[in-house]
Amino acid sequence: MKLLIDIKSKSQELVFILNSEKRIFRLARYLLAGGTGAFVNLGSLFFLVHYLGFHYLAGSIISFTTAFVVSFVLQKFWTFRDFERNKKIVGKQLTNYLLIALLNLILNTFFMYFFVEFFGFWYMLAQFLTSGIIAILSYYLYKFFVFGKTNSFKHEIRNPKSETSTNI
Repeated sequence: MKLLIDIKSKSQELVFILNSEKRIFRLARYLLAGGTGAFVNLGSLFFLVHYLGFHYLAGSIISFTTAFVVSFVLQKFWTFRDFERNKKIVGKQLTNYLLIALLNLILNTFFMYFFVEFFGFWYMLAQFLTSGIIAILSYYLYKFFVFGKTNSFKHEIRNPKSETSTNI
């Protein structure tokens, strides 16, 4: 009996360690994918402002939008390992991702303006700080509302409620 308890205890420890490693690797993938998105964002912002003469806020909006496409693909397929191909589910994921991205765009613009105009930060430093703030918030939003295994919209699409109507 003691042997069974020891085996069960060791297996629970192993499961905890493996789950911890999965979380660490997912977090590392998120940071790398986010870093890639941030590089696209910062690189295109610098190019638009420095070389093309865009205003920093206009450049910020354009660069943020460009990074959106890169980020969605990397976060969906690489970070969260979500290979769902059902068009309705992917469409809903893209919609939720877009809603979060729009929230992020609003936050991005607000923080950029706040850091540049009120604190006098260089626009690149302001974008770097802003990206960090948004990255933390976004991880949890993506994990639970876009690519999570328990998303209610995945269940709803796979198991639609059958409503019967009767004509009286």
